[in-house]
Amino acid sequence: MLLGFSSDHKQDLAFLQSLSPDVARDFACLAAEFLIKGTKPKLYQGAANKLGIGVDIIRRGVQGLMQLLAESTKLSLSDMDFSDSVSSLGLQTESTAQLLQVYEDHRLVLRHMLSVSAPHHLYYCRFEWRLDVNVASRCFAHQLDPVLLFQLTLEKEGEKEPLVLQTDPLNLINLATALEQALYELKAQHCRRITRLMK
Repeated sequence: MLLGFSSDHKQDLAFLQSLSPDVARDFACLAAEFLIKGTKPKLYQGAANKLGIGVDIIRRGVQGLMQLLAESTKLSLSDMDFSDSVSSLGLQTESTAQLLQVYEDHRLVLRHMLSVSAPHHLYYCRFEWRLDVNVASRCFAHQLDPVLLFQLTLEKEGEKEPLVLQTDPLNLINLATALEQALYELKAQHCRRITRLMK
């Protein structure tokens, strides 16, 4: 799997092309450190003064490297996939090797940091349903009023959270029809093309 770079991301990383491999490695290490410990904007000014490059270019470049390392870690890219992805940016072979080394050195720590900072979502645990039908009452002898009750149990960090929903059969049929139509649209050729472009 290769990383897809947006035009803005490529533009942010373009400053690496003019740097020596050792300086590119230093910037990659700085980006990894910022991901782990948080950013220090004062360092941008010092790097800009040393290299004679604008502070904004340095800041955007480091943020681009942070995004590169974070996305590569999220996708668990292999060394070869990472190298192929980075080489598409037009960097020197030595710079690509240096960035790969930084990725290998910080991969486990970054994966741990991303898993800790990731939002904890609710997960499906159990689903129960019941059909209640009121067949008659004192006022209406021939009344038929079906109601579907659903209990969806979700789990978050070991705690279970029940969610009770109620609907009538007509609404349920309309909902099922709308979902089936959406699934059918996902299989359409234009939708698959859009999905491919978004990856």
